[in-house]
Amino acid sequence: MSIEAVWAVQFSGVNFARAASSGGVIIVHGGRVFGGDTWQWYTGTYDRDQKTGQLTFRIKTGVHNTIGGESMFGGPLEPLKLVGNVEISADMRNMYAKLTVEGDPHMRIDAILSRVAEIP
Repeated sequence: MSIEAVWAVQFSGVNFARAASSGGVIIVHGGRVFGGDTWQWYTGTYDRDQKTGQLTFRIKTGVHNTIGGESMFGGPLEPLKLVGNVEISADMRNMYAKLTVEGDPHMRIDAILSRVAEIP
């Protein structure tokens, strides 16, 4: 089974003492990652280290709706660049991501991705 699928994602963010959560959908296909939630869209890439098998996501977010939205880190929604490692469960039904905001490692987002559909 490949990781190429549609994934429901549950985010939790930590910025010093503040913690928040959010969710969305991510599609992983052909070295690319894309998706979104109520307020933001996501695009990016993934790769797997040939030697270690480690999976890495690089994701850029953008804001498409500001009504009722707030950043997981507090304050207004802003575009972010995220990078981090992803572990895949043995049954390939879940992935666990630890991402940081580029340029500020204290701003961390953890995510649990659950496979919800195959890509036709």
